Amino acid sequence: VQQAAPVGVPEAASLRPGTTHPGRLWVAAGVALGLLCALLLGALLTRWRAVFLHPAEAERATGLAGLGAMPAQGRAGTPPAIASLAVQLLDGAPPGHAQMVQFLGTAAGDGRDAAARALAVELARTHGLSVALIDLDGDGRRHLATLGDPAQPPIPSPEGVFAHATGVPRLWVTYQRREAALMTPHALEAGVLHMADRLRSAFDVCVLIGGKEMDHYARRRLSALVDGNILVVGRGRTRGPAAQEMIGQVQSGGGRFFGLFWTEGARAA
Repeated sequence: VQQAAPVGVPEAASLRPGTTHPGRLWVAAGVALGLLCALLLGALLTRWRAVFLHPAEAERATGLAGLGAMPAQGRAGTPPAIASLAVQLLDGAPPGHAQMVQFLGTAAGDGRDAAARALAVELARTHGLSVALIDLDGDGRRHLATLGDPAQPPIPSPEGVFAHATGVPRLWVTYQRREAALMTPHALEAGVLHMADRLRSAFDVCVLIGGKEMDHYARRRLSALVDGNILVVGRGRTRGPAAQEMIGQVQSGGGRFFGLFWTEGARAA
């Protein structure tokens, strides 16, 4: 039996001459869709991310003006941002008025103690002012260790504040107990005002380091008593909701903000 030879039947062309293969169209569409999804996901993650990573986003979220940015590791000498901050504060102060400025933050290790210490040194050393550095988030021992601790340890006064000389001329550090008159919830406003008047009469500038919470009336009262507050925002440490909550608590109590100061985290002076 003789078998018939196979006959090849050509398939009809699925594309007209000059058109693109549909596979390439699908690949291009998939790439475009993937890029769009990545961009949308990035935007959502940025919106939902709790901490700040850039000064600009902190300024947008808080509505506070940026006063400067201090790197984590500074070179020898005063960081330019601190020198600029000192000039901004002095230019805005009424003549003959002893200023009280408070550094606030919402996270441990956000750099507010280093920023306040650097500002105090700049005001005393460069501008020749008598400055008191008052740490309300702890006590003065850590600052005395950095700035040069004289032989005799500081002893708190009955009011809870005792100014102690440092290795920087005209710069004094207080041994400030947390329950001292400026901060204790039991102190009446008259006593707090008396303490503030004593500090203003003794020093040209008082630089305060506040706590990371406005958890009682005394803290909110002090934030309104000072000439202005500076919110320290530490990169990757300061959470947006916490910063906004603190701003609302300070402003609702009558306090004002000079602006925010950006840091890259804890920094040695």
